[in-house]
Amino acid sequence: MKNLIGLFILLPFFLNGQSTDYAPGGLYAQVSGDTVILSQSMAIRNCGAEYDMKVILMGDTLYWYQVDTGATAVCLCNFNLSVTVDSMPAGHYTAKVYYTSCPDCPPPGADTGYVGSVEFDITVPNSNTSIRTIDQGQSDCFPYNALDDAKSELLPYSVFPNPVINTLHISTTDLNEKVISIIDLQGRCLFESKFMDNELNIDLSHYTSGLYILRYSNNATIYHGRFIKK
Repeated sequence: MKNLIGLFILLPFFLNGQSTDYAPGGLYAQVSGDTVILSQSMAIRNCGAEYDMKVILMGDTLYWYQVDTGATAVCLCNFNLSVTVDSMPAGHYTAKVYYTSCPDCPPPGADTGYVGSVEFDITVPNSNTSIRTIDQGQSDCFPYNALDDAKSELLPYSVFPNPVINTLHISTTDLNEKVISIIDLQGRCLFESKFMDNELNIDLSHYTSGLYILRYSNNATIYHGRFIKK
C-alpha cells in the first residue's frame, strides 16, 4: 500500500511558505505558492481498496480521480487519501473529486461516483502551461465500526427500520441545516439531500440488497452510520 513519505518530505516547504487551507466537510485543499495538496479525510471504502490518483485540469476545474486498483473485501475501512499537484497557474479553482473502481477505464468511466468539491485560489503568477502530480498518499486501513459502536446512542439522529425494505426514516432533534448522503461500498454517493425539518423519508425501493453507508452532517460535525437494504 502506498505511503505518505513524499508528503512528509515536502512538509517543511509548506510549513515555511505562505499556506492557505480550505476545508469543506471531509475534503481539504492546502495551497502554498503554485502547489496544492488535495486530501479526503476518512474516506469509507472497502478494506481491499488501493488507489492511483489521476488529476486533470480543464479550465478552472481540477478533476481528482481516485482510481481503485484493489480487490473488494467484505469489510469497511476509513482511509485518508491525498494528491499533491504542482505548477498550477494563478486563478480561482474548484477541485471536483471522483471515485472510480474501473482502473482500466479512462476517467470519467462508467463506474465513477462523485465524492464532492472544494474551492481554492492560486495567487502566485507564473507562466506554467501544464500541471504535474508530484505526490500521492494513502493511509493504512482503519477499521470502521459505525453503529455497532458503544457511542451510537450519542448520535444526533436515529435511523429506522434497519434492515429496511422500502422507506428509510431519518429522525433528529437537530435544528440546523442537515445533509444526508447514502454511499455504497464502492464509495459512490447514491443520494444526497439537504433538509431543515426533524424528519426525512428516503425511498430505497430501487436499491439493490446490501450494506450502505449513511453520512449525516450539520454545521459542526460529520457522522457516519450504516444500514442494510433487504
